[in-house]
Amino acid sequence: MGISCCYTASSQILAVYFDRLKYLAFSLAALGIYVGLMTWPILSQFLLNKFGYSYAMGIMASAHLLHIIAGISFFEPKEEDLEGMEDNSEVDSYDKPKQPIDANFGSDNLAMEFSPEDFARDNNSMSESSISETSSDMSIVSMTPDLKTDFIALLKSWKIWLFIISGMLWNINSAGFLIFLNDYIIHNTNMDKDEAALGVTIIGIANIVGCVSVILTSSLKFNRFILYFISVAVFGVAALATSFTSSKVMFYCLGIICGLGRSVTISCLLGVASDLCTTSQLPLLFGLKLLLKGIGGMTLLPLASFIGGATGERYGIIFVGCCGILGALTILPVVVLKLMKGKTTANSDDSSE
Repeated sequence: MGISCCYTASSQILAVYFDRLKYLAFSLAALGIYVGLMTWPILSQFLLNKFGYSYAMGIMASAHLLHIIAGISFFEPKEEDLEGMEDNSEVDSYDKPKQPIDANFGSDNLAMEFSPEDFARDNNSMSESSISETSSDMSIVSMTPDLKTDFIALLKSWKIWLFIISGMLWNINSAGFLIFLNDYIIHNTNMDKDEAALGVTIIGIANIVGCVSVILTSSLKFNRFILYFISVAVFGVAALATSFTSSKVMFYCLGIICGLGRSVTISCLLGVASDLCTTSQLPLLFGLKLLLKGIGGMTLLPLASFIGGATGERYGIIFVGCCGILGALTILPVVVLKLMKGKTTANSDDSSE
């Protein structure tokens, strides 16, 4: 429960503070995950060997105090501060009377538009100054997130459902692949445990390289949905191909591809999610994502384990690899729609010029 709450709450923090540099911020956060995954097993083994189980677990548990420190240090910026980050000319927009309201406000932010003329028709006796003050106050209220409205909007969006289902299938691929990998390599190839462990280490290094690659390309303008789709598909295909591995070279090469696909997917996850919904909807979206991840973990992952135990690890890896490929195909309609909208926008811009 604690991990789920931290996960859903932290999904909104970066989106609140970063807009123009959000892809860079999200990629750096994902890089921290993989650096921790690489260093934590080494540190924990050292602590277990030096201090024993009880003291080592106490030291490792104290590291979670960082979550408390991070939570206390987070202060959500005010609405006017957020507007100032985007356009400094509108920092004091609520302090000025008769400030014109952005024409795109209602459509882009899913809020109601208020104008002095609307209030004048309802109450002709209201003065011009009071109208501007009232409209400003109502604008602030309309920008306040409504939990019920956000939740209903997410449930009604077919793109959100495809994104969540794709993530569930990807998680089955990721978790199942790591479960079956070592046993399959040891039982079906000539490699020993040390060589198989080296392959897992190579996958971890490839994870870091993938995150760094996304960080270096964060300033480039391209469709992130395409990168997300490709990384999900590459991970699924590489995991499926691993079930036919017969040599160390092939295993290490496929491990690199799997690590790159897995890390790029996670690095793009929050950026893609923020393009599908508003900032206030991100915790709800990731809450739904965790819910379906749990459902998939209780249904499809035990099925994969049953297949792997009954017929051999190879067919278990084939099953989870197919889940990854199906996850890529699930998100494909959203990618195609984004491409079509991008071409339409480009054509309209060319015609206007």
